[in-house]
Amino acid sequence: GDMDYLNNDSQGAVNCAFFLNRNGDWWQAFSSKFWSNHLGVPASTFQKFKVNNSAKSLHQKSIAIEIDCWGWLEKGGFTNSAGKWVAKDSNKFYTYTGAEVPADKVQYYSEGFLGKKYYEKYTDAQIKSLEDMLVYLCDTYKIPKEYNPNMWKVTTEALSGKSGIWTHISYRESGKWDCHFQKELVDMLKNLKNL
Repeated sequence: GDMDYLNNDSQGAVNCAFFLNRNGDWWQAFSSKFWSNHLGVPASTFQKFKVNNSAKSLHQKSIAIEIDCWGWLEKGGFTNSAGKWVAKDSNKFYTYTGAEVPADKVQYYSEGFLGKKYYEKYTDAQIKSLEDMLVYLCDTYKIPKEYNPNMWKVTTEALSGKSGIWTHISYRESGKWDCHFQKELVDMLKNLKNL
């Protein structure tokens, strides 16, 4: 679905090198030695954070991985594409398309994350497979395996092009809800330096 979306959207040349499905299987769109547009950083973000850089420069230095996940969810219904609330079962969770996500696959953040409290969980298979890929990419391209605790918000380090493991959220204040800081994902990222 993620690959189909990118192949059929109107954003132009936007893509990711790797796509990771819920079963932990990888799809590779192109070699990781090449780059694509994928971060979507507006020029105003560089200005706001007083960083002298460009989106093109960041794209050229990064390897895009898309982890298959619905992202944020809503309880009791969903907001449709026209911005109207569609009420459904008040005890169930729904994606922005109205698809139901079982409660055991929902991550709850009591304090919220990017204005939302519910997200679809990453699977154990995804986290293990991502760990293997990150070790490979970090070793191949000499990327530090250190955990960046500020990766869950826009940071001048990421915008400046500091080498490391970052998320869309490290570069953009809105329009992206991936990745979220599920405990199992964070634990894996913290342990990477030992692998």
